[in-house]
Amino acid sequence: MSTRVQQLFGRLRAEQEKALIGYLPVGDPDLDGSYHRCRAALEAGLDALELGVPYSDPLADGPVIQAAGSRALAAGFRLDWLWLQVERLRRDFPGPPLAVMTYINPVIQYGPESFVRHLAQAGADALIVPDLPGEESAELEAICRRYEVARIPFVAPTTPPERMRQILSQAEGFVYCVSVTGVTGQRQAEEWAAQAASVRHLVHSVRQAAAGLPVCLGFGIASGADVQRLAAEADGVIVGSALIMAAQEGRLPPLVAELKQATLPESRWKG
Repeated sequence: MSTRVQQLFGRLRAEQEKALIGYLPVGDPDLDGSYHRCRAALEAGLDALELGVPYSDPLADGPVIQAAGSRALAAGFRLDWLWLQVERLRRDFPGPPLAVMTYINPVIQYGPESFVRHLAQAGADALIVPDLPGEESAELEAICRRYEVARIPFVAPTTPPERMRQILSQAEGFVYCVSVTGVTGQRQAEEWAAQAASVRHLVHSVRQAAAGLPVCLGFGIASGADVQRLAAEADGVIVGSALIMAAQEGRLPPLVAELKQATLPESRWKG
């Protein structure tokens, strides 16, 4: 398993902080533009970064991420861009974990062994494949272990207990918990209030099944208030759509700084 992931969560746990993990797609608005957005987000305070692979049929993505993927594909995205972006970011940011999120079809088309080998050689720490069923993941998990790339599991409020135990039995890195049902994108405060008990139950269930792995919540997180609400339950939060919108509007670093502030203990809040 990636030592960067272990070191990150170990350090944050000791400092009583929660991880802020950002998601940005490769190639939006183009190759250089996406690199500079990722760089700005890391410089502003992201603890780790997920790089999204644009895909023409994204099952779990809301409208903001779908539109970003479409812009990247229109700009000519190909997997060579992914390897290059990971290499550039790893060179410039040796410490933060870098994960790649993709649907399974690009992995199959490229070849699982070649895909993971390229990720490892470029400097990626983890791979997230949300549409790969646990029952069909053994081959990819074995390849990831061989190249020391953590295969991050994906669980949701609707995941049955027995299936959750099966998914998490070989888990590495951290557990990606879908905090709300549906696709990615911002939720209103009333929706979070209605989901609070479900989120607590999900995190509790995952902690019981995940053998001490960090638990991170994603989907619907867009503001410092959202982070404060969910970081109290988990070890980290994952933010995607809000970062993409902020990047388009020229306010990416301030939003990252706001979100990171909300991951700190109350005793260290500013203002």
